[in-house]
Amino acid sequence: MLTFFCPHCWQRVPETADQCPHCGFDLRQTAQLSYDEQLVLALRHSVTEYRVTAAHILGQHGAVIALPEFQRIIETENDYYLLSEILRALLNIRDPRSVELMRQAAYHRSRLVAQLAQALLTSMIVEPDR
Repeated sequence: MLTFFCPHCWQRVPETADQCPHCGFDLRQTAQLSYDEQLVLALRHSVTEYRVTAAHILGQHGAVIALPEFQRIIETENDYYLLSEILRALLNIRDPRSVELMRQAAYHRSRLVAQLAQALLTSMIVEPDR
């Protein structure tokens, strides 16, 4: 028996549901989302490995669409593995906001995350704001 989840809030939903009973997301809309949009939604999944994988692939795709969600994660989360993958993804996303997010992460409350961001900024030949 398969278990179905809402791709927006990751709560269990009935197989035949057209709308998530938890968050109201239109489940029929999922098929219309691009692959990168689906990966951005996966950044909110409850399983860390799925989130890390989504961040990695978004980085490989250079997906600018992920930047707002990356910013939210940098501002609110402490999971080093997820954050380190997001920082590496930022190296591949050619957008000025990527550098700004890396600078923001250079002052993250997790010392390990901050050190990694500072090292990656150095490798980008961009000095963090002091």
